[in-house]
Amino acid sequence: MTYTTAVANGSSCSCNTSAVWNGTYCIKNCVGVPNSNGTTNGVTGCFCNSPFNWNGTNCILNCLTILNSNGTANATDSCFCISRYGWNATNLTCTINCSRIGNSNGANTSNNCFCIANFIWNDTQKCERNCSGVKYSTATWNTVACNCTTGYVWEAPLSGIHDGACKIDCNNIMNTNGNNGIEACVCLPTYDWNAVGKTCDPNGQSSNLQGNRRRR
Repeated sequence: MTYTTAVANGSSCSCNTSAVWNGTYCIKNCVGVPNSNGTTNGVTGCFCNSPFNWNGTNCILNCLTILNSNGTANATDSCFCISRYGWNATNLTCTINCSRIGNSNGANTSNNCFCIANFIWNDTQKCERNCSGVKYSTATWNTVACNCTTGYVWEAPLSGIHDGACKIDCNNIMNTNGNNGIEACVCLPTYDWNAVGKTCDPNGQSSNLQGNRRRR
């Protein structure tokens, strides 16, 4: 690229509008070039501020250094981000888009989201069910349910009753007719619930009997 207009002016030449005379020849004028430090690199290039690199024409963002970008520049000062992340022009970062994360209620940091009640952020960048306080649970099964101990099954949240629970599996207990809350079953006529043995016993045959009134 030629920066001179080839018009001599005593001991110097007139340079075009994008160049300046350095005492010997015309060089790139980097003052005012976005994201440069205003200093010429050689004749036709500029030194760029970190994390920008000179591409022969402009200082462009080096997206290979931007966490959670795909390494490709979208423009001179932005990058394409990987799935579930969006570009933050203020901080020059790819920030997680928590609106795309199930059971999240907004961003915490550039890589974490706040989760709604009863959910916690995990290492796979999801809001998963917090099973630590769920009675009869063992661990998280997936992002919305808990694994339950033997004899119990997961029941999804019921409005005004519970936020998700491990309930006794009455389908595997003889002489039952459904659940009576999460810890008991409704027994067939002539049977009563044995709260200790978790069984439906014939009427009057156990000292740990409960009536069959259905409850939540």
